[in-house]
Order: sequence, then C-alpha cells, then structure tokens
Amino acid sequence: MTHQNDAGIQLFIKLSSSDGPWPALNASLQRVPQGFASKLAIPAYPLGPLPPSCVWAAELREVARISEGREMHAECIVAGDVPLDSTDERRGPKVILHFHGGAYVTGTVEQYRPVHLLLSRYSGFRVYGFAYRLAPHSLYPTQLYDAYCAFSHLLALGYKEHEIVFTGDSAGGNLALALWQFLQKPQLFAMILVSPR
Repeated sequence: MTHQNDAGIQLFIKLSSSDGPWPALNASLQRVPQGFASKLAIPAYPLGPLPPSCVWAAELREVARISEGREMHAECIVAGDVPLDSTDERRGPKVILHFHGGAYVTGTVEQYRPVHLLLSRYSGFRVYGFAYRLAPHSLYPTQLYDAYCAFSHLLALGYKEHEIVFTGDSAGGNLALALWQFLQKPQLFAMILVSPR
C-alpha cells in the first residue's frame, strides 16, 4: 500500500474508535454522485465441502438449499473523478468488502453508503457493501451464508483472496471474523474491524 492508503486506514481507525458519532458522516456525504455507485444482485452460491470443524454445517446446508434462486442486494462504491463503468465491475488492484454493523437486526447498504464512500476515497479501492438478511426473521447462520455469497461473488469477478480487504464494525466485524474462520483463514490483503462483537 502507498503512504496515502496507510494514512486513509489510520483515519478510518481513528474515526471508528471515537466515542461520539463519526464526524465524517455529514449531510454532504449522504449523496453519492451519479456514476460512483452501482447496484448489483449477488446470486446464491453453492456451498463447497464444509470443514469437519464447522459447527453450523447442517444449518448452513439448509440455508443454502432454501436460498437457491435468491439474489442479495448489494452496491459497489467508487470515489474519485472516474465514473463507475457498470460493464466493468472489476477495476483496481484491491477491493474492500464491508460488513455493516447493527447487532444483526438493523442496518442497510444505503445507511452505510457514506462509510463506503469514505473507505473508497481514502484507500483508492472499490468498496462492496451487501445486504445480508437480518434477525429475527432470519436466524444465524443465514448471515454467514450471505457473507459467503458476497465473498464468492468477488472471487467470481476475478479478485484473488490476497486482493480483498475485509472491513466491518460491531456485528459486521463479528461477521467478517466468522467468515474468515469459516473460509479457513484465507490470506486476505487486510482486515480492519472496529469493535467486532
């Protein structure tokens, strides 16, 4: 990473660890300029062989079964002067997959758009946010399966594990860690997690 990207990550950590609301989340960042955001639908990906240590194996297989044919709402954010070309989803050397917080019961891709824009602006990477299913309607490990589908989609776009950054706050940080363990600890480019719980 360049020094600029290192500074961006440090700023993200500083903003994330502050006691009050994030100072960068102001009204001017609520609007993503046209061409910088691209909505997409992530398909349900089949589960591969599950590790013997997976305690949620039966539940995950059932979630995957009932999710066949389902699509998950997601959004790709790019900050900068170059418009996002919807025909070229994969652009840039690295990509961020952000797991939003909200205690597994709240939070949307749209609410986290300012965070995604900040992450893209300071890292120079594309940021993908995804709308995993929420409790109490969808019980765990549904969220883990949805996160698996989001990660699988990045691989399908051509990204390699070492080109992917996981970011997340609160329950999102917890979900990112759970996915990392479920995938048997892939060699990601980085993980930046704020108060994962």
